[in-house]
Amino acid sequence: ISVQRAERVVNLLDSTCNVIYGGKHHDIQERFVAPTIVEANADSTIMKEEIFGPLLAIVTVPNLDAGIQFVNTHFTSKGEHPLALYIFSKNDDERNKIMKAVPSGT
Repeated sequence: ISVQRAERVVNLLDSTCNVIYGGKHHDIQERFVAPTIVEANADSTIMKEEIFGPLLAIVTVPNLDAGIQFVNTHFTSKGEHPLALYIFSKNDDERNKIMKAVPSGT
């Protein structure tokens, strides 16, 4: 990773992000970006760019339908969609509902 790439990754952590874990010990000159988890929103830079670094953005929603609506309102309706979709659920009906409602991949 170059210094410029490390700086780009760290700059994804803008003022709209609430750091939940990590995020304090970056050393751009040494090209080190600490693993960081942030709570973000649709306007956060981290939600608009591909990350390519040890950052995880989380968006909290009140329920499954609100989560589907969030993705479809802020991304799919603009002709975009997530390149990856991770579903952590033991409920087959929930997994199937998400996979049918939210397009993802290339």
